[in-house]
Amino acid sequence: MMTCYHIGAVEFFPDACEIRVAGRMEHLQPRLRDVLVCLVRHRGEVVSRETLLREAWHGRAASDECLTRCIYLLRKQLRARNLVETVACSGYRLHHCGHEVGIAGSPLPGALRATGLLPSPPPPMPPWFC
Repeated sequence: MMTCYHIGAVEFFPDACEIRVAGRMEHLQPRLRDVLVCLVRHRGEVVSRETLLREAWHGRAASDECLTRCIYLLRKQLRARNLVETVACSGYRLHHCGHEVGIAGSPLPGALRATGLLPSPPPPMPPWFC
């Protein structure tokens, strides 16, 4: 069964590392997916920068600049700046996130890509990306 979260008009498929925006499937870089998963897990709550760094980077060292860049890229890819709110001196909050939806029998977007129905994901982020 495939897991899907509805975040505003965006559908998020964490297992496939993909989102559907305006009817179009797009690959999410793994780090962006990890940040979004953390925000979804704490939806509606303010998530501190420390929590995001700990959960999305899995204990690896990362700077505040890395997280700031991830949030910027995530907002850009979601095409809705208001979905991820910056809470001054506290962290970030995800808005308009519905509940998890399981879609039984639906192929993962990655499986559809193998059939040629979806475009290939972009190349991996350069090594200098946090």
